[in-house]
Amino acid sequence: HWPMADDLESLIVRVRHKDSEALAAYIEMHRRQLLAYIERQLGTALRRKIEAEDVYQEVSGDAVRSLPAMDLTERDPFSWLCQIAERRI
Repeated sequence: HWPMADDLESLIVRVRHKDSEALAAYIEMHRRQLLAYIERQLGTALRRKIEAEDVYQEVSGDAVRSLPAMDLTERDPFSWLCQIAERRI
């Protein structure tokens, strides 16, 4: 079940106000897209050595830990998560 668009908007507002529970919900809501992004970034060789799911877990933890220091007012949270994934990979 996908949330309504305004549910997503209110979640993003909460994330921008440094609400870690909202961030966790946002990450879970975008799990499939983020995992797909990680898979593409890993490529074939790295995929033999590391699971996309492991990178996803690390990205989730990194995001929650770094949220208090982040300014996401002008930024899409998903692009920020992708940047964290790139750094991890």
